[in-house]
Amino acid sequence: MKIMTIITALLAATLVLVTHKGINGESLYNISPLVIALLPIALLKNTAKERIYGSYGFSLAIIAIVFLSYLTYVLQIGMSSTSSLMFIWLPLMSLIVGCFGAIAGIVLGLIHEYLNRKRPNQAL
Repeated sequence: MKIMTIITALLAATLVLVTHKGINGESLYNISPLVIALLPIALLKNTAKERIYGSYGFSLAIIAIVFLSYLTYVLQIGMSSTSSLMFIWLPLMSLIVGCFGAIAGIVLGLIHEYLNRKRPNQAL
């Protein structure tokens, strides 16, 4: 799962660089959420399931919002003349969405732990 997340982040970063025609200030500014998204994944050790799920929820939500935003911009889906203004707010917006993804991941981790807990034998 870790390798797939890294590959997906690299694909999103490539889309950002291609859209901005190389490495410049704007592309580095818009790649910064992808770098922040990979930090929790890189720091994962043997931790609780809810932390692992939360880290992946955070990372995948950020990667998804950056990738889909750039994909709609490149393909000109529902765009207006002021669509490029999204690049100003995209890093902040993606981090906010990442926090919601982390919360969803933590909840899923808690549900996973609850459903897979060891139950005592109920012998009659």
